[in-house]
Formats: sequence, structure tokens, C-alpha cells
Amino acid sequence: MRILIALILLIAGAAGAQQSEQLIFNEIIHDFGNIREDAGNAEFEFTFTNNSGTTVIIGNVKASCGCTTPGWTKEPIPPGGTGFVKASFNPKGRPGYFNKTLTVTTNVGPPIGLQVNGTVTNEEAQKDNARLNYKLGHLQFRARTINFGKVYINKPTVTQEFDIFNAGDSAIRIIEVKAPQHIKVATPVNIAPGTRGSISIQYNAAMRGQYGFAGDNIELVTDDKVMPQKPFAVYATIEEFFPSLTGVEASKAPALVLGSEALDFGSLGAEAGVQKDVSLTNSGKSELTIRFIQPNCSCLATSLGTDKIKAGETTNLSITWKGEGRKGTQNKAITIYSTDPSHPVQRISLSGQVN
Repeated sequence: MRILIALILLIAGAAGAQQSEQLIFNEIIHDFGNIREDAGNAEFEFTFTNNSGTTVIIGNVKASCGCTTPGWTKEPIPPGGTGFVKASFNPKGRPGYFNKTLTVTTNVGPPIGLQVNGTVTNEEAQKDNARLNYKLGHLQFRARTINFGKVYINKPTVTQEFDIFNAGDSAIRIIEVKAPQHIKVATPVNIAPGTRGSISIQYNAAMRGQYGFAGDNIELVTDDKVMPQKPFAVYATIEEFFPSLTGVEASKAPALVLGSEALDFGSLGAEAGVQKDVSLTNSGKSELTIRFIQPNCSCLATSLGTDKIKAGETTNLSITWKGEGRKGTQNKAITIYSTDPSHPVQRISLSGQVN
């Protein structure tokens, strides 16, 4: 008897909720299924009945992205009348699964959310999926490293996007992204089986706070049963951007002159190592700052007299090189980052022989 009463109350509650709806839509989620990328726009009309008891005006329909073009009934809709909201999705250049939202704002009740989803198919995209051949569990990527190349510490953040492909037979959810503070990662929440997704990585060089080559690691934590954690390496070379100078500006700027651009260390020992010095001269007309000195090997150590060199003055850069068990001819380098606007990055080549 109690079960029967509960069932009656549940049905009555559902009926009451239906009656209380201001607009009754035929459906609020539409699945386009598979649509070809070259087939043109996929369109669907969400129709509704005005159940509010007053005239309804649709003020706006906002799509979650520009690829979904909304249209709607522009005339006032009397009580009991019908209207529509039209979704038009352009699949061109968007292979893989999609899920887009339309937010409908009217003069009655709160905004209403409508959704369209589906999968865009394309033979070329399928070929491209095959090129995503670096496998981490069921997800496939083009590579395990993301290289931003040259980025500037005094310019806006830069963004790269790379594709992923779910080669499994079930959806994979990205639960968490582990990344350092200067790297922001945006990912899809779910990647349907047999479809692609896109990951966006934003790199903030100013927040990284280092000149020269920089390496970091990020990790995608997923519910992939084969390999839940998916690590990646992120690389960038950070420099300072200097705009082109006028003749007058160039004449007043600092200028770094290296005493030598190549040093031969001869025979190298593993213990004490060999030390050589290079002069750094500011031949310009204003103070020069040495931002950073970066050896490309842990076997190299540097010591700088001062990082502030006044116009016309010179400081000394000491370089110590230890063999550290390496054998044969060795070639290394020291990179110097400075405020010389014409040559902000300069390199000293090093050679030596470990017997």
C-alpha cells in the first residue's frame, strides 16, 4: 500500500512539474549522430509550447561557440502558442565528437539550456588520426613532448593546441591535470571512443621567471584502465624581446662584446677540471645587465664578476669545465642573456679532450 501511495505521489509530482514549466520543449538534447565534414551545416529546430499563461518573447539565444548559429521565433508567442529555437552547426574543420549548448533567455522564468551533439567524420581526419601514433594507454598523441620554441619573458602568454585520439572502445574522462603554475592546461572532460579532442596549453614565460632553455613536466590523470597517468614534457627557450631601435636609440644603448666566442680547454680532468676566463665588455653608452648565464652541461660552472656593467667597463666571466667520466672530444657551450638590444643572446663555444 505504501509503495502504491509513493508511486501515485511520484506521478503526481511529475505531472505538476510538467504543468509548472513555462515553455515545454519537444526535446532539450538533440544528437545529430555521424555527420560528414563536407556535408554542410547540420540543422535542427527545438520546438516548444508556451505553457506560461502569458505572452512570451525570446530575448536572446547564445551559443557556446561561433560554430553553432542560433535562430529563433522573433514574434511574441501567445499562451498555448508554439515557437522554435534553431541550431545550425558548421562541421567544417571540426572532425570528431562535439557537444554544444544554446542558452535561451525569455521574459518568463530562468534561462533554458539546449544541447546538440554528434560526431563529425572525415576521411582525411581519419588519416590524420593514424598519424597520432604515440600511444599512452588508449589515448594517442602526435608526440610526448610539447616544444614552444622561443618565447619572450616580457610579452603575453603563448598558447599551443595539440590533438588526442581515443582509440579505445569506451569514453575516457580526464579527471585532473598536474602542471606547474606558469602552465595552464585546458582539456575536454570526456573523449568519446573513436573520436578526437583538443588540448590547449598556455605558457607564461614571465611567471616561469627564467631565461634560456627551460623544461617542465605535466601529467594528465584519466580513468583509462590501461594507463591512467599520462606524462608529457614541455620545453621552451625564454628570451627578452627588444623592439627595433632608431639610430639615436641605438647610439645610446648598451652593447655586449665578448673577449672570445670560442675557447679550447685542451685536456680535461675529472677532478679539478680546467678554468678559463672571458672578458665581457660594455661598449655601449648605457649600463648593461647580464640577465642569465646558462651552460648546456652540468660539467660546466661559471662565476661572474658583476651582472651590472657600466658603459665602457669590463667584467670577467670564469668558466670551469670538469671531464666527469666523459671520453674523447667534447663540445659544449655557454649562452649569455643580456640587455644588449641588438644582440641579447650570445654564445661561447667550448671544446676539450677527455682522455
